[in-house]
Amino acid sequence: MRSTKGRFWVYLITVIISAALLYAGYLWAGYDPAANPNLSMEEEYLKARVTELVSADIIDYPNGTSETSIVFDCEVLSGAKKGETITASQSVSDQGAFRVKAVEKGDRIILVNSAFQGADSSRNEYFFAEYARADAVFILLGVFAFLVILFGGKKGVSTLISLAFTCLAVIAVLVPAILAGKDIYIATAITCSYMVIMTLVIVNGYSAKTLSAILGCLGGIAVSALICFIMQKVIKLSGYLEEQDYFLVLMNPDIDLKAIVYSSILIGAVGAVMDVAVDISSSLSEISRKIGYVPFSDMFASGIRIGRDIMGTMSNTLVLAYIGSSLCGVLLICSYKTSALNIFNAESIVVELLQAIVGSLGILFAIPVTAAVCSVIYNRKNPRQNSEWFMK
Repeated sequence: MRSTKGRFWVYLITVIISAALLYAGYLWAGYDPAANPNLSMEEEYLKARVTELVSADIIDYPNGTSETSIVFDCEVLSGAKKGETITASQSVSDQGAFRVKAVEKGDRIILVNSAFQGADSSRNEYFFAEYARADAVFILLGVFAFLVILFGGKKGVSTLISLAFTCLAVIAVLVPAILAGKDIYIATAITCSYMVIMTLVIVNGYSAKTLSAILGCLGGIAVSALICFIMQKVIKLSGYLEEQDYFLVLMNPDIDLKAIVYSSILIGAVGAVMDVAVDISSSLSEISRKIGYVPFSDMFASGIRIGRDIMGTMSNTLVLAYIGSSLCGVLLICSYKTSALNIFNAESIVVELLQAIVGSLGILFAIPVTAAVCSVIYNRKNPRQNSEWFMK
C-alpha cells in the first residue's frame, strides 16, 4: 500500500511540475497582442444558429460571374448577446476559389462583428465568418479520450495528460515566444526537450527505461536539428512557402520565416523519434528483465536489429504524414504541367522533402544512440536494478 501511495504522490508531483514549467514558459514568452500596432482591428466573434432566411439577392457582374447576398436572422448562442436574435448577412460567390455553402435554417455558424466608424455615425454589422465546426470535432475528441481511458486505464489517463501538455507547450509557449520576438531556435529547443521529457516521464514513470528513451530521443533530435540548420543555409531557404507567410510578415515584420521552417521540421520529427526510442528502450528493458545480465556488445547488437525493423515503418509514417498534409500544394504545382526540374527545385516541395529526410535521419540516429545508452544502463549483474524506480 505504501508503495502504491508513494508512486501516486510521485506521479502527482510530476504532473504539477510539468504544469508549472508550462506556466513559467508562458511567462517567459511574454507575448502581448495589444503591443502589435498591426493588430488594431476590433472584431468580435459570436456563435449563432440560423433561425430564418430573410432574403437572397443575386448580383450579376459584367465579367459573367455573380454573387448572392443572403440576409438571415439568427439566435446568438455565445457572448454578451446570448439569447438575442440579430440580423446578419453572407456573400456567396459562384467563383470556385471563393465558393462557400449558403447558410440554411438550423445551421450553426460563427459571426464576426466589425465596428465601422463614420464621420457622423457608428454602426455594427454582423457577417458570416465560418460554420461552427468545432463542436463536432470536440465530440469526436471526447470519444477518443473515452476509448483511450477504456483501453489504457491509468496509462490512458497519463497519455491524455501528456498530450494536453504537449499541445499547450506549442500553443501557449512556442507560438507566443515566436510572436514576442524570442530566439526561435532556443524556443524550439526548449519546447522539444520539454515535450520529450514530460511525455516519457508521465507515461512511463521514472525508470532506467524512461531515462534511456529520453537520452536516445534527445540524441536523435539533436542530430536532426544540426542537419536542418545546415541544410537551410545550403539550399538557401527564404521561408516564403505559402500565402500565409506573406501575411505573417506583414503583421510581424521582424519574424524569421527560415527559423519557423526549422521549428516546424523539428516539432514534426519529435513524435516519430520518440516512438523509436521508446520501442527500443522497452524491448531491451524486457530482454534485460527476462535474461538478466547481457554483455554490452550483445545488448547493442539486439538494439540495432530491433531498430532496423522499426526504422522502415516509422520513416514511411513520417513521409506519408508530410505528403498527406501538403497534397493540395503538390497538386497545384503539378497542375501547371511544368518540368520535373522546376517541381523538385520549388521551395515548397524542397521543404516537404527536407522535413521527411530530416525526420527520417533523426529516427536513424536515435536507433544507435538509444541502443548504446540502454546497453550501458542495463549492463548490470542484478537485473532488479533496471526495474522502475518509483512507478510501473
